[in-house]
Amino acid sequence: MRRRRFRAPAWASTLTWKAAVFLTAMCCTLAALLGVLVHTAVTRQTVSHAREKALARLEVVTDAYEAGEPLPRGSGIDPPGLPAALRALAADGERGTMVADGPHRP
Repeated sequence: MRRRRFRAPAWASTLTWKAAVFLTAMCCTLAALLGVLVHTAVTRQTVSHAREKALARLEVVTDAYEAGEPLPRGSGIDPPGLPAALRALAADGERGTMVADGPHRP
């Protein structure tokens, strides 16, 4: 004796596939959106940390310079590789930071 298999109506299978495609698309969209948000947050945090570190080092060098002590290694007054925007800030007596992917080449 042969068993009959249950067969869903044609409209149900179409709706099932539509729901599956919709859920898949929404999950992919959500994953992409979360990826962008996490990337943005990590980038901001990394830049903020780099700026804090640079300003802390500037504070140490400034204190050493004002006290007449020898400057720490790698620091100097008016370095030749200083970007023009930072040079202009320093000339105005202000502090600033600039974050780049690699070393600055004039």
